[in-house]
Amino acid sequence: MVSLASELTADLKFGVAIGGAVAISAAFVIGIHVFGRRGLSRDDPVVVKTRLAGALVGTIGGVALFHRLIDYKTIDSDFFKLLGLRSSGFFPAMLSSIGLTGTLFAGPIIQNFLQPSITDEPQEIPSLLLSFRTLIAAPITEELVYRACLIPLLINFCETETQLIFTVPLFFGIAHTHHLYEKIFILKQDVKFSIFQTIVQLTYTTIFGAMSTFFYLRTAHLPAVIAMHSMCNYFGLPNFVRVWLEPSRVKRVVLVGIYMLGLVGFGFGCSLIKPLDYENDVFY
Repeated sequence: MVSLASELTADLKFGVAIGGAVAISAAFVIGIHVFGRRGLSRDDPVVVKTRLAGALVGTIGGVALFHRLIDYKTIDSDFFKLLGLRSSGFFPAMLSSIGLTGTLFAGPIIQNFLQPSITDEPQEIPSLLLSFRTLIAAPITEELVYRACLIPLLINFCETETQLIFTVPLFFGIAHTHHLYEKIFILKQDVKFSIFQTIVQLTYTTIFGAMSTFFYLRTAHLPAVIAMHSMCNYFGLPNFVRVWLEPSRVKRVVLVGIYMLGLVGFGFGCSLIKPLDYENDVFY
């Protein structure tokens, strides 16, 4: 049985598929920068609002291009299904997404209780606008572009699922290198430090992209992947340095153990994800 994604992209040539993937990714990044304001931090309210508009335009343009590249004569219901917007298997996918992500971040969650922040300085509370960008707008637009659009375009040109899992995230990771420009020319950071930060960001966004691609391939549910993305953005990078510097040996051992158990539990949980459990005929 041929999957929906393979069927609708069967006539695509390799060059067209790769070119389309690059164009869709570029449209999203360019949209953000065209609507951005030079000389201001990305967290400035004016920049946030304009970049949200740019992300929206870039996402709509990317989805429109994707619709054009595939067999767009198909009925609309099939197109939305191809984008991971379907009802069958929805609740199992959402539960798996939340459960797996919570397991992966078990270490940081427990760390917040065992190592509460103690400081005399008032804690900065993120504004609603920044929270909306990080937890809602970014996950929705980025997953639409880098998962829902790119995976079907490339699925027929990767011999194995593993190849696809490690190919698609490259577009997602490389797209985040535009922050290097901001660090050097807007925030005026040290060039070497900015490059180091960008390499670290490229690494973890690519790893996250691989995780997200795997989950989307197995479940074919975009909202579930968006929920995973939002949770990852909320927790952020684990603070391994703080674990290492923990003065209490008992706490340090406990935290390391929980971090390891979370990672092992996440891997084991991923091994249990089967496409049939989510009625996934989009990719399988």
